[in-house]
Amino acid sequence: MKDERDIQEENLMEDLEDPMQARDVRRSLEQLRTIPGVDPRLQEMARELLSGRTGLKDIIENPRYLAALGDNMRELQERDDRMTPEERERSKEQAAEFFRQQEEDTAREDAEREQAAREARENGPKPRHRGGQ
Repeated sequence: MKDERDIQEENLMEDLEDPMQARDVRRSLEQLRTIPGVDPRLQEMARELLSGRTGLKDIIENPRYLAALGDNMRELQERDDRMTPEERERSKEQAAEFFRQQEEDTAREDAEREQAAREARENGPKPRHRGGQ
């Protein structure tokens, strides 16, 4: 349940210059916020960013979030170090599938936005003519 409105890519542009990067960051934050088992500090960070209460630049000044990022990076590295070659290959395949799905989602969203913009242009306000002319 969302009690607050999430920011859009445009709001992230204060800290990012690339609109595609802003969209990817927003999507990643949405996933981070909801995936079970994620460090609660990282979920809080995602909620704060998505709500617009804090910005990306503010995160690096917050020791709580920096510690959470560092702790989780170490944990990921330790997991990777323990993986068998088969597990590592399976993980690469899963990552490739994840990124393929992300690309499909991006293409679909772009097409939907383009269609909505086209419809808005085509169905926009028509000039009104006064009678008698």
